[in-house]
Amino acid sequence: VAFVLGFISHFAVDLIPHGDQNLISEGTHKQKMAKLLTIVALDLFILACVGAFWFFGGSRTFTYPLSVLAGMFGAILPDGLQGITEFSNGRYLARFKHLHDQFHVHTHAHLKKFVVPFSIGLPIQIIFWYIIQRFVGT
Repeated sequence: VAFVLGFISHFAVDLIPHGDQNLISEGTHKQKMAKLLTIVALDLFILACVGAFWFFGGSRTFTYPLSVLAGMFGAILPDGLQGITEFSNGRYLARFKHLHDQFHVHTHAHLKKFVVPFSIGLPIQIIFWYIIQRFVGT
């Protein structure tokens, strides 16, 4: 259940403009993939830091820690699947890419006046997740 909720929550959060729509839009395929790998490494590092803080650094204890980990994994999996599509030049998971793009890119295109740069969009998502975890997390 936590995995599925995490997976679905990814799409809900992607509806919020967060400035990453053009992070890998320019350059050769090789340059784009290098940028994508950098972004993935940064995402995984942040996930590890947040996970370590939640599990080892705070006063919070989880009744079902494996469920929390499953939810975290489900929440980042859509970007991983998107990465597979990018690396394969669209040969794999093309339908998933279309679905992901519907939430991520096309929704933002309809909200042009709300397009934000990544330097503002990332803090927006961090604040959003902080508020959610404060109200939902116990």
